[in-house]
Amino acid sequence: MEPVQTGGDAARAVPGNAARSAKLNRDIFHAYDIRGIYGSDFDDQFAREIANKAVTHFGARTVLVARDGRVSSESLERLVITGVNQAGADAISIGLSTTPLFYWSVVTAQADLGIMITASHNPPAYNGFKVIRKDGTLVSGTKLGKVFDEEFVVSNGTGTTMTMETAAQYLDQVMAMAGPDPLNTSISANIPPLMEGHMGALCQQYGITLDRASRWHVHMDPDADRISFYEDGEKIPADCICALLADTLGATTVVHDLRFSRSVLEYWASKGIAAVASRVGRLNMAVNMREVDAQVGGETSGHFYFKPFFYLEAPEAVLLLVLRAMQTSGASLADLTAPYRKYFKSDEVSIPENGKWFQLRQRLKETYKDGKITENDGVTVEFTESDGTLSWWANLRPSNTEPVLRLIVEAKSKDLLQEKVSEIRYLLQ
Repeated sequence: MEPVQTGGDAARAVPGNAARSAKLNRDIFHAYDIRGIYGSDFDDQFAREIANKAVTHFGARTVLVARDGRVSSESLERLVITGVNQAGADAISIGLSTTPLFYWSVVTAQADLGIMITASHNPPAYNGFKVIRKDGTLVSGTKLGKVFDEEFVVSNGTGTTMTMETAAQYLDQVMAMAGPDPLNTSISANIPPLMEGHMGALCQQYGITLDRASRWHVHMDPDADRISFYEDGEKIPADCICALLADTLGATTVVHDLRFSRSVLEYWASKGIAAVASRVGRLNMAVNMREVDAQVGGETSGHFYFKPFFYLEAPEAVLLLVLRAMQTSGASLADLTAPYRKYFKSDEVSIPENGKWFQLRQRLKETYKDGKITENDGVTVEFTESDGTLSWWANLRPSNTEPVLRLIVEAKSKDLLQEKVSEIRYLLQ
C-alpha cells in the first residue's frame, strides 16, 4: 500500500460557522449509515460538511476515503476530501472500492477514520456515506446525525491528500484464508462491476472458470458485501452456508442473527460449538463477535463476518471456502449442507410497515400469547410439541433500510410452514 501524496502541509484548524445551511432531509440518517436521494435529500454542501464535522468530532488526523461506482460518487468523493482537508486532516483515497475492501483498508492503513461514498443496494439516484472508526467499528447514522447537528464547520485546515492501492493486499489475505491449492472448477456469477477485478484475480489464481451453464451460481449485491449461492437453481440458505463455513474453519464460537434456522442451532449444539445470538446488522454482529472472540459470524441476508478481517465481511473468502469444501468432500452443495436442514424455513417475506409497527407487533403477540415470546430483535414467537421438539417459530422485525417489516417462519413440516406464513400474512394486513 504505497501512498502517493498530492496535497500541501497538514494543519489543525479553528472552528467556524457555515455560511448557509446544507440541504438536508432528516430521514437520511439510518441505523447503519447515511443514505438518500442525492440532490433532493442532501446536497454537495452536506457532503463536505458531514466529512468536515466527523473529522472534528472524532479528532481524526488521517481519513481513508473510498467510493462505489455510482455516477455521483466521484464528485462526492472530492467534496468529502475537501471537507476532510479543511478540517485539518490528511485524506487517503483508495478510489473505487467494494464495501468490504474499504473496511479492511481503513484498519490496515491505520487511518483514524474511514468514509465511503455509497448507497449500497439502493437505486442509482441514491447516494450516501458509511463511516467507520480505526478499529473497524461502524458509526451509526443516528450518531452521525448528532455529529452534524452539534459540531462547527472548520474551514482553515490544510490537510494533504494521498492515493493508495489496497486491493492486492486484501486479496492476499483472502487467499491466505482459503489456502494456495487450485480449485479447478466452474461457476456462474452475477457480480457488480466493482468486483470484476477481484473475481478475475481469483479465477486466475485458483483455476476458476466463469460459465453461465454451470450448475453452481454465485450472486453478490451492488456493493459486494452480501453473497448468496445457488445449486441447480435452488438457493442454499445463508444460515446453512454459515454452518458450512464454521465447519470448514473449525470454528468453536459463532455469532448468528436471531433468524437462523433451529436446525443449524441444534447442529452446533450437538458439535459443542458455542452459538451466540445477535441483533441484525453489521454493527451488532461485530460488537458481539469481539466480545466472545468468535471466528465466524453470519446473517440470513447473506452477510458473513470473519475474525481475520476485523469481524467484517470478506465475500471473496466465503466464495473460496465454499468451493474448497466442495472440492475436499467431492459432494454437492446440497449434500454438504444437508446436516443443517432438519426443518422447513421460509424466505424472508416483506410486509409494508405503513407506520403500523407498534400495532402489528401487539397483534402478533396477542394472537400467539400461548407461545414463547421474545423481543430481542423485533418479535419472535415460538411453539414446541409436548415432547419439547420444535413445532414452529416466526420472527417479525422492522427493516433498518426500508419502510417494511421482515417476516421469517420455520416449521417442522412443509404444510405447517405454508399454513403459518399464510396465517401471519393475513393477520398483519
